[in-house]
Amino acid sequence: MLFPHFKARAFYPPAPVNGGSIYRSLLHAMSICFLSLSLSGQGSPSANGLEDFNSTKEKRTSDVLDSNFRFIESELKSALKEKDSAKIASFYVHKGLFYFTTDQNLTLEYFFKAREIFEKLKDSTNLASAYRAMGVLDVLSLAQSRNLLNRALQISKRINDIENVVTIYNNFGVVYTREEMYDSALYYYNRASEIPELQADSVMQAGLCSNLGYIEMSLQNYDQGLKYFYRALHLLPAKKSYQSTVFEASILGNLMRTYTHLGQYDSAFHYFDRIKVFFYLGGDIQATTYGQLSELYNKLNDHEKALLYYQKGDSIQEARLKEQKANSLKLIELEYTSQIKEQQLETLQAKMEKEEYLRLFLFLILALVLIFSIVIVLLQRQKAKRKREADQKLMEISLKNAELQKQYLSNELNYTNKELTSFATNIVENHNILSDLKRKVGEISRENSVKNMREQMQELNLLLQQIFNSAVNRQRFLKRSKQLNYALVFYLKNQYPQLSEGDINILILIFLKFSSKEIAILHNIEAKSVEQRRYRIRHKLNMKTTDSFEVLFDSILMGLRASGVVASHKTQSIPSIK
Repeated sequence: MLFPHFKARAFYPPAPVNGGSIYRSLLHAMSICFLSLSLSGQGSPSANGLEDFNSTKEKRTSDVLDSNFRFIESELKSALKEKDSAKIASFYVHKGLFYFTTDQNLTLEYFFKAREIFEKLKDSTNLASAYRAMGVLDVLSLAQSRNLLNRALQISKRINDIENVVTIYNNFGVVYTREEMYDSALYYYNRASEIPELQADSVMQAGLCSNLGYIEMSLQNYDQGLKYFYRALHLLPAKKSYQSTVFEASILGNLMRTYTHLGQYDSAFHYFDRIKVFFYLGGDIQATTYGQLSELYNKLNDHEKALLYYQKGDSIQEARLKEQKANSLKLIELEYTSQIKEQQLETLQAKMEKEEYLRLFLFLILALVLIFSIVIVLLQRQKAKRKREADQKLMEISLKNAELQKQYLSNELNYTNKELTSFATNIVENHNILSDLKRKVGEISRENSVKNMREQMQELNLLLQQIFNSAVNRQRFLKRSKQLNYALVFYLKNQYPQLSEGDINILILIFLKFSSKEIAILHNIEAKSVEQRRYRIRHKLNMKTTDSFEVLFDSILMGLRASGVVASHKTQSIPSIK
């Protein structure tokens, strides 16, 4: 029986995070999208190497799957948070590759997201590679694959990316081989082989020869197919990479299959023995090889061994399918867990943002309160400052007014003293007139001549008029002295209500430093009467005989000056009455 699952397949390696082109750094070493004859029954990549983006040789386990998925999710979220478009596109590619063997619809979805970013970034190299990668997915129809590959081919030719052009031609061959359109596949493989740059890469040439051999074998041109397979083996480098090792296992499997069709069973067993050393690569190679061996024993009519190896291959394939289903379930579980955690994280972030906004709001409120308090304090200080300035100005004005008032009172007092002095002088002069009158009367009494007597009487009449005027002046003087010393009069009346009006008149004259004799003349009384009245006044004021009126007046004036009622002054002396 033929290998029913042995189909041509484009090998699409994981894309590295760093590097100028996301797809370019592994292009040479792994011959991206060159036709690699995978030994997978489901047409999946033979490496299944997503757990190590540097071509790991170990089988992917559930723990590795979980670790890689979480790593990709974490890096993708970080890139989305940082808004690093190139990094986001890179991890979309990684995530698409993660679903390559389980759900190519998701692979297509993430590749498409990466393509949109490359288009916005105007990254033509990666944009062409994205179209090319989507074009070889099994979930697409022939027309869809062809449109995507044509778009990739146009971009690559425009930017003169020869390596990518070679890869796209091979991808066309893969797509047409998958549809068993071998003539179209050969057309594109031949176009790839005509490009001179292909000659510099032995691994890429080996991949192309292997693909051509597969076409010839499918067309039952077994001899021509053998030539291509042997040439492919010859082109593989002595120092094997993981990719070239997979190529070698694929070519050996195709040789075993071709010799089985040719009936050269010894050669087929020979290549079976060579393939066994590659069983460590994974269950896909074992299952496909056991299926091929079952077909070989079936042709040799050893049905027991044919059944045995068929069952072995089938059990391995079944285990592989179970593993794929488990991986699919694991991916679904991881995706669900990731979504739940993402939702929880979003909820937590929303809560934290809300708390942050609340803290910010409270901070703003406190800041506003603080600013408002500072403004109030500043306004109060400014108001207090203005009040102090106003009070200071008012005090200055008051002091100035008080000084002016003091000056006014001092001037008024000086004027008063002058006026009183003038009055007193007149009174003294009147006293002198009285003395002249007394002398004239004596002269008249001694005069014998009537004529002379008449003349002297006329002079006497003039003297009497002067005396009358003097009495008027006396009353005016007493009244004026009380008016000009109103503060003292008011104080004496309030503090000493027992004093009479005459007592106050005597005290005013004493305050003006008139002697008892002068006071007697001003009041037209005897000096003895003045002394008696001074004695009574002392008694009313509770003054001792030894107490001086000057001490009393000084204490009164000090109180009046402190209250601003009178200004300090010196009482002018009154001329003595001779």
